[in-house]
Order: sequence, then C-alpha cells, then structure tokens
Amino acid sequence: MWPDKETEIDYLNFGYMVDMIVDIATNRDLSPLTIGLYGDWGSGKSSLMKLAQKKIEEKNKEIGKEKDSTKTLCIEFNGWLFEGYEDTKTSLCGVILDALADEKRFSKEIIDDAKSLIKKIDFNKILGKSVKYGLDFFLTGGIGALTDLTLSSVLSSIKTNIGEVQAKDLEEILNKFKKDDKTRTEIKNFREEFKQLLQKSNVENVVVFIDELDRCLPDTVLEVFEAMRLFLFVEGMSFVIGADERLIQYSIKSKYKEVPGNNLDIGKEYLEKVIQYPLCIPQLTQAEVNQYIACLLLKQTLADDEKFNKILGIVYTLAPNQEFSMELINNQAPELAATCKNDMALARQISSVLAPSINGNPRQCKRFLNTLYMRLELSKARNVDLDKNILAKLMLAEYFNPEFFKAVTKPENRELFKAYEKGEELNDDNPFTVWKEKDWVKRWMQNGTRLDEEKLDKYVYFADVKNRY
Repeated sequence: MWPDKETEIDYLNFGYMVDMIVDIATNRDLSPLTIGLYGDWGSGKSSLMKLAQKKIEEKNKEIGKEKDSTKTLCIEFNGWLFEGYEDTKTSLCGVILDALADEKRFSKEIIDDAKSLIKKIDFNKILGKSVKYGLDFFLTGGIGALTDLTLSSVLSSIKTNIGEVQAKDLEEILNKFKKDDKTRTEIKNFREEFKQLLQKSNVENVVVFIDELDRCLPDTVLEVFEAMRLFLFVEGMSFVIGADERLIQYSIKSKYKEVPGNNLDIGKEYLEKVIQYPLCIPQLTQAEVNQYIACLLLKQTLADDEKFNKILGIVYTLAPNQEFSMELINNQAPELAATCKNDMALARQISSVLAPSINGNPRQCKRFLNTLYMRLELSKARNVDLDKNILAKLMLAEYFNPEFFKAVTKPENRELFKAYEKGEELNDDNPFTVWKEKDWVKRWMQNGTRLDEEKLDKYVYFADVKNRY
C-alpha cells in the first residue's frame, strides 16, 4: 500500500513547478520573499515542497562547499504541530535559530550567537499579550517598515487602500505603538541581530518551508505571518507556504470581522501583502489521474528502481493532457510492456470514473487504492478470492453512487443487471432502464470489466455499507 505523506518521487510531472519554487526561493536579489503554494488538501503541496527541498540540497552537494559555507539552508516548519504552543512566533523563530545552532554545520561562534538570540525570543513579552498589531501592520501597507512610520504616511496609505476610515481610531492604535519605544527598539534589535547572524554564517539563502498552515486556528496563522514580517524578513530569507488559499483568507476574515470601511476584502488584501509570489497547483485532469494511479501501481510492481525510472522517463516527456498509455511503453520500453499491462489496465479503468468524482485530487486517488488493497488482503485472510478489477469497479459505485451500487448488488436484481450489462433491450420493469441514461453510469459501464458471470455477495461482504441488501 501507499503512505499518506509527502513523497520525493515526482509521479505527477510537476518538475516545472519545483524548478520555479527553487529558482525564486534561492534568488537572493529577490529576498526577503514569500512564495504561496496554493492547492486543496491532498493536492500535493507537501510533496512539491519536499521535492523543492530535495533539489536545493542536491544543488548544495554539487557546489561542494565546506563547513560554515552552506549556499542554501532549508528549514521545515509545520504550523499544525505547534498549534498547542502558547506563542507560535517564538516557535517559528526558535526552529530557524535551532537550525543555525547545528554543530554539524556551523562554527562555534555562529552556534553561540544563535543560542544567545534564542534566549531573547520571548515575543509575548516584546509585543505584549494585550496588544494585537497584526491588522494594523497590514493596514500600513508595509509591515517591515512599521518602526519607521509616520502617522501621516500611514493615514495616506490606508485611505488609498480601503477608503473611508475612522482616523481617530487608527491614530489611537498607532500612538500606543509609537509611544512604546522599548517595543520598537526590541523588534529592531532582534531583526538586526538576526541579520548579522545570517551574514556571519555565510549562508547565502535560508528557505523556510511552512506546511499545514491552513489546518491551524486563525491566531496561529496570523502569528506565523507576524513573526515572518516583523522579526525574520531580512535579506537572504525566503518562505514557502503550502496552504489552501481559501482557508487562509477565511482565517484572516474570521479574526478581523469588523474592519474600518466597507469596501475591503480583508482576506485577499492581507494575503497579497504577505505573499509576493503565488503559485497554484492545477487540478489533475483525467489523463493525469490515470498517470498518477498507474505510477503508484507500477512503483510496487517494478521493484527494480532502474526499471521504474525508465517508466518515469516516459512520464516526464508527456505533454499536458497526453495519455500515459501502453502504446508509449511498447514503443519506449518494450521489455517492460508485459509486466506493466495489468497495472495500466487497472489504472485506466479506475481513472475514467474516479477523476471526475474526486476533482483530480491525488490524495483521494491514493486513499482509493489503499482501500482496494486492504480489502484484497482482508479477503485473503478469510480465504476468499476477489478479482481486483471487479472489486475496483464495484468500489467506484459504492463510493460515488451508493444507490446504484445497492441496485447492482441486490440478489434479486442479478438477472436484471446481467441483461443490462449484455446490452439487451430492457423493459420498463427493469430498474436499470432508468439508470442507463445517467452519465455517471455510462462512464462506469464503459470499462471492459464485466460482472455478469460473477457472484457479488462476497464483494458486498467486504464493502463499507451498513445495509448490504
């Protein structure tokens, strides 16, 4: 079966997006910067970030620099894992500084400086729990420059961005901050010390991969953004955030329900301030779902990495929407054709119905395959022989059209379904007279697997249905 986690194998031919992430994230002239890798849950964000990190680390090896002279330092931060921590800002900064205190990579001087700075990151103390600056930083139009703001420039920026605003309310908020010299000084000092630490470390770029942020509570999301922009946004720093854009916008909107003025899309505007380079993962087409499922199956069948890499070589030459087919394997890897035939047929059978039903989501493909193979293993444990293709076909109906599944598997409908499957003319008493006009059922019937000679009770036994009949 297949693990539900990120992969370092590019099954989806997403190398062009990996290259884009790496090129931007390691371009010091563009830093500090933030890349937003947007996609639904299960669309492959974590895998893309893992692939980008792998490529960066491979480039580091090619450069072959010695200790204390790493070209790009990659750091992972999972926002969801720190959900229960009191202060996410401290957690994010701590993870980055811990990486700079790595004895295997840096000199004692860098390690000591990093550890010293770690002791200073009590951001609840710096900012104060009673004062929330997040939205106010955003309204200024320049979070990083907050400590150098003048009230007139802020008011001018806000009027441009959101129209009418109660100036006295804003003035009160900003005056609180501007009078707090200690807070402004501590923010400046921390950022300056962090900048100097990076310069002394000889690290050209630090790329922080932030994952699972869209699973976090609104406070956590905003604290991550605040830490990035207030304390860590210095030259050489790049952030790659993998998230569902809609959920992040929702978090911002739910946090700031009442915003001065009535013509501001706070979620969209805030995110555009934080993310300079948005990159959206495209929804998989049917051809890509077929390719993905085939690769997952073939990875297990072709235990030899060299053989599987030959298959991947074919996949990486595919144009958008070009079908990954047996014809291509026959032409480019004929010695593997016989071994691949069954998996390719199963992938084609599943993808024709699965793709439109799951909106091209890779995780859902993997979940379907895992359930399929779990049931095969369960049946073996009970000494029951299930045909993989028939099981897959019935599972598609069970998952995505349960009423049709019940109609097909009812014992009293067996002969009626056989007549339908054989293409015989159906009378009005046959329940499949109505079903045959449904587009979903037409797609389901088009694959070559036949059920007419098979007893289905054993398949129903392992099905996930409360009322089997």
